[in-house]
Amino acid sequence: MNHNVERPIETKGDDRLLRQDFVARLLGALIEPEGRATGLVLGLAGPGGSGKSSILNMVAELAEARHPAAIVVTFNPWLANSRNGLIHAFFAEVTAALEASAKKPGCTQAEQLKGSAQTIFKYGKRVAPADGVWFCDGGATAAGLDTLRQSLPGGDTFRRMRAELSRELDQNGIDVVVLIDEIDRLADRDIMVCAQLVRAVADFEHFSYLLAYDADKVAPALANGDIECGRAYLEKVVQLAVPLPPVLPRQIRRIIETRFRELVDEPDEHRQRLSQLLGILVPTILGTLRDAKRALAGFEVLHRLLCFEVDEVDLLGWAAILAKYPGVEQVLRRRQEQIIGPGNRLFGEALLDRMLTGHRPAAIDVTLKSEPGAPEELWLEEGGEQLASGPTARPLQRLVEFLFKGPGEHRIDSLITIRAPVPLAKTLAFGTLVNVGDTDDAAPHPRYTDVIREIGDQDAAALTRALQEADRSGNLAEYLVALHGCGHRVHPRLTENIWPLDDIWSAFSDFAEPVPALTDPPREIPNRMLAKFISGPYLHRLGPFRRFLKPNLDILREWIANGRFALAGHLLEVQMKLELEQHDEPAPVVPFLAAKDVAPLCNELAGACRAALHAGTLLGSIADLACVRAILRGAPDAWDDDFRQRLDEALAQPELLDRFIWYCFGEADSDVADLKAAALVADPSALRDRVVERLKEADSLPEQIRRAYQTAETKL
Repeated sequence: MNHNVERPIETKGDDRLLRQDFVARLLGALIEPEGRATGLVLGLAGPGGSGKSSILNMVAELAEARHPAAIVVTFNPWLANSRNGLIHAFFAEVTAALEASAKKPGCTQAEQLKGSAQTIFKYGKRVAPADGVWFCDGGATAAGLDTLRQSLPGGDTFRRMRAELSRELDQNGIDVVVLIDEIDRLADRDIMVCAQLVRAVADFEHFSYLLAYDADKVAPALANGDIECGRAYLEKVVQLAVPLPPVLPRQIRRIIETRFRELVDEPDEHRQRLSQLLGILVPTILGTLRDAKRALAGFEVLHRLLCFEVDEVDLLGWAAILAKYPGVEQVLRRRQEQIIGPGNRLFGEALLDRMLTGHRPAAIDVTLKSEPGAPEELWLEEGGEQLASGPTARPLQRLVEFLFKGPGEHRIDSLITIRAPVPLAKTLAFGTLVNVGDTDDAAPHPRYTDVIREIGDQDAAALTRALQEADRSGNLAEYLVALHGCGHRVHPRLTENIWPLDDIWSAFSDFAEPVPALTDPPREIPNRMLAKFISGPYLHRLGPFRRFLKPNLDILREWIANGRFALAGHLLEVQMKLELEQHDEPAPVVPFLAAKDVAPLCNELAGACRAALHAGTLLGSIADLACVRAILRGAPDAWDDDFRQRLDEALAQPELLDRFIWYCFGEADSDVADLKAAALVADPSALRDRVVERLKEADSLPEQIRRAYQTAETKL
């Protein structure tokens, strides 16, 4: 089945609804077993998008296979305009079909077909002058019209011409099956013309008709809006109305699920959430085959753009909104900042905070309102905008909540019980989706497919290089989210029973520990991001692979013993912050460290830092002051007078003073830096004097170091 466009299937090979027996029965009513057309007018009735055009295509295919002598005419009156154009286009189509059949190899009645074609030319010219034609159905029809325009009306009456044409067709043994599609898309006047065409103008003995239409739209058009009278008129035109077999919800679900599995690399991972989503979509939102195909077409495009940034189930849900509720999509797009917050609080480090501490209530509140006797209405409460009314309100509410609200925020709903991936299926998904197509970049961060593939090939250094590149490009947080959410989809080794990076902790530490030059960007923020990433979602994502790695406590002790203080300090800071903060919901994963282990580790870190300070290597070997802050917070008594005195001695060296002032005052929150700097040294006044003296040489200092000194002068 072609899911890319809203187009009917062409052959039985594409039939996924098992309608071939139904097609055979229809053909049996139109053509007798020996090949003669029955002359019946059958109506194929069904709502728009239910597959009527596909049925007509399969009837034409089967007729040509079983009855090659029969003439099959496929006519779409929607392509003709005005009464003359519609009728004339019909006869031109019949003429073209007769001539095409006469040219087939092995045709035994070519002359009879050509003669009947000429008679039909004259008849069609008499009924509808050629200069009323506006549109026709393609090359074959256009060729027939050229001949038709050259024909002059005869002097015979219309009744006599019709009788002669009918007799000639019968004598020549010509059997015609006419398939007329999309009658319900015509204007009311043209629907009446089409009915007159079948009922009177082209009512020949061996012409069988199969008309496809939506009775609820055609009947009112036949009687100036009177549905009952219109149905009575329709019964005179159509000898037998055959309702189209309904597409069962399970068939629509199967088609959507099959296509989803064809597009998605690891479909089994989505089995539960996909089942939930389909329970919401089918049949209340995607009720017809056309609905399903339109949603799948949108999903395929979105999947190509965002498959490594957004959870695929959410992509399918958003595609359904685009297909069925474009107005709702516009409302959500306008209210993006209101729903998920300003962009600077959505991505970057805030994204990692969401992963570490769990969901926060989103500012999206869809509410059903209902007055007695009035249809239900769905409102976006925060924006005060109505999203839908009537039968669509409730299913749309469930869909919006499924996509954009955390499990703790849901009403009790059996269809929404599983915690979705965080945050790709929620905040990041919405922020990405509403921006797709608005800018050159379809996602808020680049695709790191190649890098993740290298990691899967056991290239530990690739992870360090990827972190460094992401940091340089300003996309570190988004890269970490991508690694957490989609690494297993990029390389098969990332789903095996042995985690390919035995030295993964060294790879992380190799990124965090290098000491920046005074002209380089500071390391504080990227190191903190990596610590937050390690503290929660990364270990959670590892799952059973965790047993192949060292215990967390041993990892930190090894880092501390080897002088890798930066990442150890940041991890300790993150854990202490988590302990102090209170959240409405528990963190989605177990913290990296137990609370009882934090203080002992801070004391161990203090001992290692003291040794490095005595050796004169501490300030020159750390990437930031996270280790010092962790000691002050977790083991404040360990930073004693000896520590302060040793630090004063080290700061007598200008190059170490530069680094200390940069680390302390290079951040925006200089008041906090002031308190910490004063707590670290034995003589704060002497530190300020050194700062003032060093500023006299400001012209020789890098710009960011000079700004840090200027801030320190005002705060110390």
